[in-house]
Amino acid sequence: MDTKDGTLTVERQGRNKVLHARTVGNGRAFLRVDHFAAPGNSFHGRVRIRVAAFPSSPDWAHYTLVEATGVGPEIVRPLGGQYVPTVGKALWGVGADGGPTGDWTNWRESAPSVAGVWQCVEWRMDASDNRVSVWIDGQTKPDLTVSTKDHGGNPVDFVFPRFDAVKFGWQLYQPNSGSYDVWLDDLALGVDRIGC
Repeated sequence: MDTKDGTLTVERQGRNKVLHARTVGNGRAFLRVDHFAAPGNSFHGRVRIRVAAFPSSPDWAHYTLVEATGVGPEIVRPLGGQYVPTVGKALWGVGADGGPTGDWTNWRESAPSVAGVWQCVEWRMDASDNRVSVWIDGQTKPDLTVSTKDHGGNPVDFVFPRFDAVKFGWQLYQPNSGSYDVWLDDLALGVDRIGC
């Protein structure tokens, strides 16, 4: 686990048990998969999520639900997003931080973050061209794809670290007086697409 101003609990919802991440302010609550090694540094992931409410302040509030780290400077965030004040809503986006590309979230208006409903999110990390691809509820989201040369950061190559950990949960990076509740289910990592 990786928590600060946050908790992780297992709750029963109907016949299923789900992971409940709760944070206060800009806290974090992640279930951390350590000693992770993907063949060829490429892998698929899947998680079903329900977020009670996404941030609506401060402007450009940035959140992460899945993060992959390892040997190398980039922290890769295949599932996250940002509150975008110019459109007045929270949007999904792939992002990174800590490396030469800087701190970025490649959000898209075509992918609004929807609160209060269960969604199945899948992603693929393809090391051949440092590509992150995303599916939401089984539908591909090509607008969210990033790669070595096509990403939302500084004009340098985006290069994966040698992945050794994946985190599932919630983190909000800007100071905020609210609290956040996120439920996660069906967490999976694999060499092939897992499906919803």
